[in-house]
Amino acid sequence: MSFSGNKRLRGEFDPVDLIAGLLITLCIPTLTFFVLRNTGVETKGDPARYQRDANKDVVVKTDAELVALKIEHFSKIYNETGKGFLARSLQSKGVQRLNERDWAKSCFTDIINKLVSLENNIKGASLEASLSVEMNSIRLLRERVQLDLNSMKNNG
Repeated sequence: MSFSGNKRLRGEFDPVDLIAGLLITLCIPTLTFFVLRNTGVETKGDPARYQRDANKDVVVKTDAELVALKIEHFSKIYNETGKGFLARSLQSKGVQRLNERDWAKSCFTDIINKLVSLENNIKGASLEASLSVEMNSIRLLRERVQLDLNSMKNNG
């Protein structure tokens, strides 16, 4: 057995060392942060000139394109995810069947809510006239999803 400097066994717990270690662990990063911040070494954002030049490259999509992309996305979720859960629920049994029906119902309900929200946003922005084709697509998709949701509720 060998003793350390203050008559402790090597490896013995020392609360003073623990507290000192914790303080050092907390103080060094905090002091480093404040020193770097006050000396100006901390990185700043790009100069305004670079930001202006970067903004020139941004391609802005029209409202019709954005709405069409959202409708396509919701349609894909409906066809792949919701219909997938519904198809698997017809083949599975027991608790798994109930879970997959709940997931399909949740997916369908979520899609309907998002489509209604999208439709309300278009109406709120007074873009109904210019986005009449997209409004029709939203209505048709919502009706298809609602039919599946109603059939699930009627079948049990």
